[in-house]
Amino acid sequence: MKAAKTLRGYGAVTACLLLAGAFAGVLPAQAAPVRSMQATSSLLYPALFGVAATSAKDAWAVGLDGTGSSQGIIEHWNGKAWTAMRNPVRTGNLDGVAAVSAGDVWAVGYSGNPNASHALVLHWNGQAWRQVRAPDQPGNGIFWGVAATSAGNAWVVSGAAQKALDVNKTVIEHWNGTAWARVPSANPKPGGGILSGVAAVSAGNAWAVGFDEDFAFGFEGVIEHWNGTSWTLVDSPLPDGALYAVTALSARDAWGVGGGLIEHWNGTRWSATTVG
Repeated sequence: MKAAKTLRGYGAVTACLLLAGAFAGVLPAQAAPVRSMQATSSLLYPALFGVAATSAKDAWAVGLDGTGSSQGIIEHWNGKAWTAMRNPVRTGNLDGVAAVSAGDVWAVGYSGNPNASHALVLHWNGQAWRQVRAPDQPGNGIFWGVAATSAGNAWVVSGAAQKALDVNKTVIEHWNGTAWARVPSANPKPGGGILSGVAAVSAGNAWAVGFDEDFAFGFEGVIEHWNGTSWTLVDSPLPDGALYAVTALSARDAWGVGGGLIEHWNGTRWSATTVG
């Protein structure tokens, strides 16, 4: 996967989205997602980018509508049907969702439009979705991934440039139960990086994945680990190729996926897994 070296800032993210299918889990336009009648009646090509569930009767899906209004959509599954929920932000997009319980769910993305966006964080308290203040990113802010293990432990990840045409730097923010705060993250050298996925096992164990910004040589996967104190880079067995999503079951069992590759963590190291 190659891209022009001149791609930087949000343009770099846009190019990667187009090349990689808007990260993992995006439904193709011809495959109509299962949605409520209210939500589908006026949509052209809705796209769902994130999904999370706490039980067979409680699941969430988020994405973007297809009306051209750039409205983020939120859908809820109650065990029988999907229902469109009210989004408190009028314009923008939702890229990720994480659920701790039926009354504690996070959704992230951006508000505004892609050329003048602000990082967006929404929270469900069991009754309504509300916007939660988070440290905004320089330039065009977008949150790509979110993970949560408890009411006092959640993560969001992204990448941001200080100004147009700058190299993106990884961005990680943490929720401690009261407020969101920026946490120092690692960056591959010599370029910067973008984090597109995050997964958490506990307050002291989390993973974030993405890709670097060295477009002259193609995308390279980035893996970072949180040990309860700091985020550090971890070697990827397949450096050539972007990583878009990660999930973790325990301290010894995590998976990362990207452009035609799958990687597995066994508690000691990441190894490449054959794609069928």
